[in-house]
Amino acid sequence: MRKQSVIAIVIALAFSLALIRPAFAQKPQPPPPQMTKEDAANGLLNATKQMNEVTKALPANALAAAKAADKWSDKGKEIEKLRTDAKKEADQAKDLADQALEAAKKCDKAKYAELKMKATAHANNAKSMTKSADAKEASLNKVMDGLQNQMNDAEKAAQKAETDASNFKGGENMAPMGGFNNAKQGYADALQEKDTASALSHYNVIKNAIKRNLKDAKADNDTTKDLDGVKEDLDAAEKALKDCPPKEGAMAPKAATEIYVALDTKCGTNVDLCNIQEGQDSRPVADSLGMQDCGAIATTTTDAVYHCPGDAKRADSIKTRAKAKDICVGFSETNYCEGGAPFNSERSKFVHPVPIVIQLRRLRRAVR
Repeated sequence: MRKQSVIAIVIALAFSLALIRPAFAQKPQPPPPQMTKEDAANGLLNATKQMNEVTKALPANALAAAKAADKWSDKGKEIEKLRTDAKKEADQAKDLADQALEAAKKCDKAKYAELKMKATAHANNAKSMTKSADAKEASLNKVMDGLQNQMNDAEKAAQKAETDASNFKGGENMAPMGGFNNAKQGYADALQEKDTASALSHYNVIKNAIKRNLKDAKADNDTTKDLDGVKEDLDAAEKALKDCPPKEGAMAPKAATEIYVALDTKCGTNVDLCNIQEGQDSRPVADSLGMQDCGAIATTTTDAVYHCPGDAKRADSIKTRAKAKDICVGFSETNYCEGGAPFNSERSKFVHPVPIVIQLRRLRRAVR
């Protein structure tokens, strides 16, 4: 009994759905209105009028187009140059983006930021030039195609009107057909008129040459690949920067603008560099290391601390010269005499690892 009830419910639901479905079904589109013979006759009249207007203006318009063709050619060359310049900007942007990526891989954030800014500027120039070239080309094509479009529209209207009329029995004998045929013949005769034909030929030759050159210039100077490459490089650079070594304490890597250099000509003397008297005894040694622009904080005959403008590259240069002269050097980014930080290899690594660094220990000078 229960089984029969369930079957009955299922059948009822199915029947209900069958009744509901048509309400959601898409309504069929009404058929297009049937064209009457009167509609076809009106089409002939309209096509006749359009062809007569085009035919009447054709000689003047053809001559004007032929004269304007030389100016169009100049405009076309301007657009070609704009595309060439855009490609140069895009190429330069890609080259700078490549360099920016390399700088990021080396964790040189300052260099990366500088190169990124330049690459972005050149990329924006390329985009702007390309956009301008596209707009100018579209505008030029619209002007050049004006006369041809008028002629094409008149010819299409005539063909449609003639086809529509032929669908009716006796359509060739419609009242407007005589005027229509006269308009067609007049248009054909105008195209064959010597001056008009010559002007149209010149117009078409120049117009087609300009279009062909513009098409080639656009293909040859496509900036898409370069600009996509710029974005890929800069995205990869940002990712590379995230993989750089983490900052280490307060001495996190920055673009250093000054360094402190400790000199020890005997490589092992225990001195308290911050308590020695000022003097010029070590100046010749400092000068021999290219430190003429460095100021002495404290100095004796064998030891000194100097404050120099510069960064890791400057420290590298001093280190190389010192090694050749058997002079021991140490480096720091902070003032040793103010911060009390020892000049040892651990401290020096924040500027640049210096293998020949020795520890200049801060000791109290023995009682004299």
